[in-house]
Amino acid sequence: MNPPMKRHKTLTEFQREEIGEIIKRTLEDDYAKLELYQLSLKEDAIEQITEIDCRIVVNGKKMTIKGKGKGPVDALFTALVDRFSKDYHSLENLCFARFSVEADINKDLATAKTDAAVHATLEIDHELDSLLFREWANSVSVVSAKVVLSTVEHFVNAEKAVVKLYKGLQHAKKSGRGDMINVYTQRLTGIVKNVSYEKVIQRLKNESRKNTPS
Repeated sequence: MNPPMKRHKTLTEFQREEIGEIIKRTLEDDYAKLELYQLSLKEDAIEQITEIDCRIVVNGKKMTIKGKGKGPVDALFTALVDRFSKDYHSLENLCFARFSVEADINKDLATAKTDAAVHATLEIDHELDSLLFREWANSVSVVSAKVVLSTVEHFVNAEKAVVKLYKGLQHAKKSGRGDMINVYTQRLTGIVKNVSYEKVIQRLKNESRKNTPS
């Protein structure tokens, strides 16, 4: 396979990477990694419906994701949101802004190369801003699935980090830990500057009220 062409990162990619670093520092071993290990597609060319059977590993645990949609990206994204949105409600607010697949073919070669690297970009709109995700592979189907998985992985872990930071912040306030209040506040601000987790935080507030003795 040809090596990937060097491409300049966009502002939204830099923003997503910065947020990703905050999330990983916050979650550490609790970070959920979604890895693809098997993918099957069934295309109905007349109805233009794609059925997808995706086998993934989530932190060592195998999981099967099945779904239908207008193409493999829509099918997998919809299926993943259906699967994870019960636990991570912010996924319900995601929508596609842009998706593209491009092969890096060296035009200087005398013969066309059919094993060229393929890269997929997926831009996601949320309530406040958009974030761009990019993946590489040598298969259009695989790279499409990988970019969807990396997108969902990001937002799943972002919500986990928001929950952890919010709870830590409340505990730090009760304990009078000014140093930790600053740490939690800075990290929380870094994650939510592009994506709103207002509903998630409101749910945590409601749960806290229920657990507080009257």
